[in-house]
Amino acid sequence: MGALSVAATAGGAIPVAPPDGAKVGSTPTFAWGPAPGEGASQIEVSPDRTLAEDGSFADHPREHRAQLEDTQTSYTVPASAPLLEGTWYWHVEMINFDLEPCCTSWTDVRRVVVADAPIQLSSFKLGFIRGLDQLVLRIAYSDNSADLRARYRLVFRKRRHGPKRATVAGRLDKGNFQNGEAFDSTRRPKRLERGRRYFVRLELRDAAGHVARSRYLRIRL
Repeated sequence: MGALSVAATAGGAIPVAPPDGAKVGSTPTFAWGPAPGEGASQIEVSPDRTLAEDGSFADHPREHRAQLEDTQTSYTVPASAPLLEGTWYWHVEMINFDLEPCCTSWTDVRRVVVADAPIQLSSFKLGFIRGLDQLVLRIAYSDNSADLRARYRLVFRKRRHGPKRATVAGRLDKGNFQNGEAFDSTRRPKRLERGRRYFVRLELRDAAGHVARSRYLRIRL
């Protein structure tokens, strides 16, 4: 504690945690040690390290900015607005009326790396349009990647634990989403007979290789 106080007194507030370059999850907690007489003003977290003339980060569409209580010494990214995977930079603006010129300064910029989180499957629906002979997929999933890129595979069986009758593969990304669900369509595999019922399971794989699987559905073609 003594070393922290000396460092803060000598050079203003200092970032404390996470360590510079640390790997973190999508909702990390940032902490700093203020110097005597200093109070917190705001924190900025951005994927771009470029600074504006006033010392803040240059505007970026994915930047996180939050106002702080003056006694605050930590901030946790809320689960409602998690950080996407990749490199992020953070710093804190401090208020000190003894500064010249008055009255704010920024801590040093620190870097964290948000790890790629496993893809999360929320729902899976599958329909069949007989007139077009097409399967229609509706998949709700989340991932902490910017483009939501994922590969899917449908596995068809006559019995839940029987041999595979056919598979269908495809790709999804942010462009497939409408109202929170990803949509795609594909032709019926020739090995699947019309008029029969099948068990179908979805396998969804993200760019890092994490896999999410649905329960088996029954569909009649």
